[in-house]
Amino acid sequence: MKVAYLGPKGTYTYGACLKHFGESVTLGAVNSIPEVFEEVEAGVFDYGVLPIENSSEGAVTHTFDCLRSSPLIICHEIEMKIEHLLVCSPKEKPEQIKRVYSHPQALAQCRQWLRQNYPQVTLHTCASTVLAVEQILSQPGGAAIASSHAIEQYDLGVLDRAINDQSSNTTRFLVLGRKIETSSTGNDKTSLMLAQENKPGSLVKILLPFADENINLTRIESRPDPGKIWHYVFFVEMDGHLQEDKIKKVLATLKKQGVSVKVLGSYPKAATNKMKRSAKETVQKI
Repeated sequence: MKVAYLGPKGTYTYGACLKHFGESVTLGAVNSIPEVFEEVEAGVFDYGVLPIENSSEGAVTHTFDCLRSSPLIICHEIEMKIEHLLVCSPKEKPEQIKRVYSHPQALAQCRQWLRQNYPQVTLHTCASTVLAVEQILSQPGGAAIASSHAIEQYDLGVLDRAINDQSSNTTRFLVLGRKIETSSTGNDKTSLMLAQENKPGSLVKILLPFADENINLTRIESRPDPGKIWHYVFFVEMDGHLQEDKIKKVLATLKKQGVSVKVLGSYPKAATNKMKRSAKETVQKI
């Protein structure tokens, strides 16, 4: 099995791959979110893993935008608690730090801590936390916000641990494949992309069928519809699986009302993934 992820090796997405798949698969680091989609669509990799949202900073909009036009399906989700470390070259001392590098999401998740503990530094964005580490190793006077996986790859000093502003800081990742793979487990999510004519009451008409069937919506995210200025599509997540009658009924109602419906996936919730994975690993060991 081959799995593409948003690299390079040592990023939080790399850690999510290890959590979900273990070390028995071939992992391939890819440079960008669109490239992960392209590689899986082309069959070069069986699955792709990408971040979709963070509990502190919200949606990874680039992933949502690629889902809109891609034929890939969400097969699983992974939730991983994120603990940021402030790292530097072993030769650096705390008073020498003038610049802090990291991915924009990581910088945002640590902004209050940095303001309180390193008010004198300037912040610099990088494409990934690992590239931030490589930056500080080549230039004195810098520190990086990175993961514990980065420490395993580089000779680094740790200035501080758990510097994220929210102790519950968690990122959710998606496992993308080419087809829906799981039947209903009783603890599932279904993701949809919905589009409706832009006129008064359109959003209400979209939401009412879910309320009528007592379906819990866990997320609604709007994104611009390309080519239609000030028009939007809605990404909706709900409890339940496509195989359930009430969800089939809602989809039929929406289509009858003229709503454009794209099914993005029906998959076990993250907690269910963990239980299923443990069972699979037990069978493999036996």
